[in-house]
Parts: sequence; C-alpha cells; structure tokens
Amino acid sequence: MTKGFGSQKCEGTDETIANLRQNRKLLRNNFIQKRDAFKSGWLAQYQDNQYEKPPEYSLYKPYSEHSCLIAEKPSKHSTVGHHNEKLLFFANTDFWSVLVKQYNLKNKLSFEHSYNGELLPKQRKKIEFQFSVKVGPYPFFIPTLIKQRICSWYGADAYSTWRELVKADLHNLMPYLSAYNPPENLHSIVSEDSSARVCQSVGLPVQQGVAYWLKQKKADFHPQVLADVVGGTAVSGLSYPTHYSQLSYPNISIIDYFNNSFNSTFKKLLQVN
Repeated sequence: MTKGFGSQKCEGTDETIANLRQNRKLLRNNFIQKRDAFKSGWLAQYQDNQYEKPPEYSLYKPYSEHSCLIAEKPSKHSTVGHHNEKLLFFANTDFWSVLVKQYNLKNKLSFEHSYNGELLPKQRKKIEFQFSVKVGPYPFFIPTLIKQRICSWYGADAYSTWRELVKADLHNLMPYLSAYNPPENLHSIVSEDSSARVCQSVGLPVQQGVAYWLKQKKADFHPQVLADVVGGTAVSGLSYPTHYSQLSYPNISIIDYFNNSFNSTFKKLLQVN
C-alpha cells in the first residue's frame, strides 16, 4: 500500500485524533457510555430482524464486478436532496463494500443532540462511513449476527468456508480506499472488536472502539487507483452501481435509527428524558 493511504497511522495521527476527541462532543463527554449504548442499540435492532434464507450458493457468490465511484462535487457544504442524504463515495470488491454518506440533520434528531438530558449543539450536516460484507443477497456489518445467521442457515462448516473467502478478499479493498480523500476527518464507532480489526487491516486507525478516516493534505494524497467520477448534481450525489443496488439491503445508517421505531430503544439506552 502506498503512503497515500496505507500510513493513515503515521506522524501526527495521534495528535489529530486527540484534537477530534476534544472538539466533537460525541467523542468527549461520557464517551464510553455513549459508545457502548450505540453498540447495544445496534445489536438490539438487528438481532430481531428476520431475513429470508437465501440459497447456499449465494453465500459464496461474489459481486458481479468491482466498483470505485466518487460524486462529481462531493462538497460538504452542498445541499442534500429531499431524502436528506447523498452518497459521496462507494467502492466494493468481491465481498466487501464501503460507502461514505452525507446527511442533512436539519429538523431531525441527531445522535449528538442529547445524552443523559444534556443538550448538545445539533449538527446541520453529518458525514459518516460504513463497511459491509456480502452475505448472500445481504450487506451486513455486525460480525456476531453474521455468524449466527450463517450457522443457523447452513451450519458451521459453511460459515468457515465463507469466512475464509471474505478474509482473503479484504486486502482488495485497500486500493479503492486510497482513491478517496474525505472532505473532513471522519469517525465511526465500530460494532465489535473484529470490526476494529477489519478497519485496521485496511489502514484505518482505531482507538477506543472508534475508527478514523482522516483527511490528507493534497501533497500527501497519492491514490493507488483512480475512482470513476459520477456526473450529476451536488444535490443528488451518486447512485449505487446496479450490481449493488439490486441486493436486498436491510441495513440502515446510525442517523436513520432516530427516524423510526428504534428511536425509543436508543432513548432508553441513552437515558434521554
């Protein structure tokens, strides 16, 4: 991996992360409790979800092609469309995918808006990233539930075979990650320790259960591959490639949790009055 991405953990990284932790309230006040509440909330949400059992061959079937797409104008200040989100970057390998989305939080509850009754400054926009792995027709992201579902559907041997396939494919994601320099320093709470190891394996630093995708200086940005620039508007961002968008995609973002029935679960976990 070139220094353009592979050395996200380099000189100045710890200082940058320390500054983020001081200046972003989610990462500062009562952070451990908030982090653990999110992780418990994700598990509570997804362990009760029901998914149709796909044919076993789909477990080992990769995406039909790789993608590395970037929006034509991924400005963090641009207008977000009526769906309150836009896709800035998307990439996938045989089994892994990563996306970067921007949300408009105006008139919506932000996960940084309140905690334990403490009102926090509400962000107008939020940019987040998420990794997923292909499990038949589903992109999933919580390792414990992935193992439970595959084992219940097909047995432990099938899970072991699938696990070796996706482990061998993970390194193929690194060149695509190098193609994107985020408009600002990003952070994302990881769901489990194995998720943290995935992030570290592709070059992202992880501290205290939070993964960081840091913006690089122009002189230090040396992508291994060039992303396909998708034309469009600053409102719409880019679209998922056909081979990905046709999948059954049950996952929702951490922002969306507060726009459905899961809101009450998180409020209870966070003890919001």
